[in-house]
Amino acid sequence: MAKLLKHLCSSCGGALIIDVDAQLYRCPYCGVTYDYEYFREEDVLSKGMRALKEGEFVSAMEAFDFILTKDPHDFLALRGKLLAKGKFMSIRELNNPSTWREVTVEDVKPEEEAEAAAPGDKEYFDRIVNIFKFGEEFREADKKVTDAYTDKKRLERHFSAVANQREDNGVPVRYFEDTIRIAPWKALVVELIVFLIALGITMALYSHAGVMNIALLVTLIVMGVALVITGYKVIEDTSLKSELAGTDDRIDDKDEQIKELTAKRDAILKNIRKEYVELKKIDPELKAPAQKK
Repeated sequence: MAKLLKHLCSSCGGALIIDVDAQLYRCPYCGVTYDYEYFREEDVLSKGMRALKEGEFVSAMEAFDFILTKDPHDFLALRGKLLAKGKFMSIRELNNPSTWREVTVEDVKPEEEAEAAAPGDKEYFDRIVNIFKFGEEFREADKKVTDAYTDKKRLERHFSAVANQREDNGVPVRYFEDTIRIAPWKALVVELIVFLIALGITMALYSHAGVMNIALLVTLIVMGVALVITGYKVIEDTSLKSELAGTDDRIDDKDEQIKELTAKRDAILKNIRKEYVELKKIDPELKAPAQKK
């Protein structure tokens, strides 16, 4: 019988020996026996880690579940299963803000691995639970920032539409070969002055001749109608100007809201990165030196 130091008894922790005749592993301390298949998990673990890195999450989950049926506290299997549930190819993805825009705590439930972990591994999984908690907060905060930006763009589009409407509401005036639009209140002042002058001329002629000039009377009527139309445009322009001012104020308020929401989101991201820094000190992948290409 040969002593196999790398296989330990899950009951007492003693080193197992091979019983070649019985084709099994035996613990010389507590008498528990294991068949050869029991220790296939080393190959299974390698396959699970390889599947994880290749993004084959279902295969990875099956491999890690196989190991956990033998040892529910296996650190690497618990770690691998947690990553597979979250569809993470690497633990480094926990430090990527885009990760938390897609993944939720409900999808992964890292508390399950934290509860199953051995006492010595509790700190590691508790930190991951904390990262997921902050990640969920980050996702909600980031959505609020995105929604605020969407609202701001909507307000900006509305402002632009009202500004165009106000410009179109201007009174067209022929200026040499071009036609320009002037503010309705300016047009109203000009039209009113011209109307009063025409009215004065008409009344003077009537007083002098005793006969109303039909042409001037028609002109006065047309100018009066123009005054009414321009007066309506002045009222509408005043309303549009007020709408622009109100929208501009709401855009400023939205900018302040975005600034506050962004600060809160960045503070949460800072907490994620603090936990990640601590995780790096105890994670086997993150502690490993980078491979030279």
